[in-house]
Amino acid sequence: MTITTPRFSGTALALLLALGASQAGAQTIYKCVVNGSISYGQQPCASGVSTEITVPPARPVSADDKASLERQKQELAKLEQQRMARESQEASDQQQASEAATDKRKNCAALKLELKWADENAATPSTAQAADAKAQLQRAQQRLQQACGS
Repeated sequence: MTITTPRFSGTALALLLALGASQAGAQTIYKCVVNGSISYGQQPCASGVSTEITVPPARPVSADDKASLERQKQELAKLEQQRMARESQEASDQQQASEAATDKRKNCAALKLELKWADENAATPSTAQAADAKAQLQRAQQRLQQACGS
């Protein structure tokens, strides 16, 4: 009967290191390189190149460390709230800008239509209406220029 040594990926190694670090004594892990492939295990490689890695025991967590971690968690929560508020404001600003652009396009379209009608009236007026039609055309052109810049 053959017993195979378990090999671990990088994520498994990190977990293994964390678990090993939580125990009282130092742990030994072996890094094996076989045909360019790297694996980690609790025993040396049967073939290939083995490197012994000693994981020191974790130091105890102090009250200062716990307090620091709690402050960092609170700061993270505060920053997350600020980010969410900023993103919400940016989305609101974008919506308002989009609505303003839509309103401007509609207004310009209405002014262009008004200009077209004034132009038609000025093109075929009777002599009595000629001055009024030209004044209407000029006012329509001015409103279009002021509102749309065209």
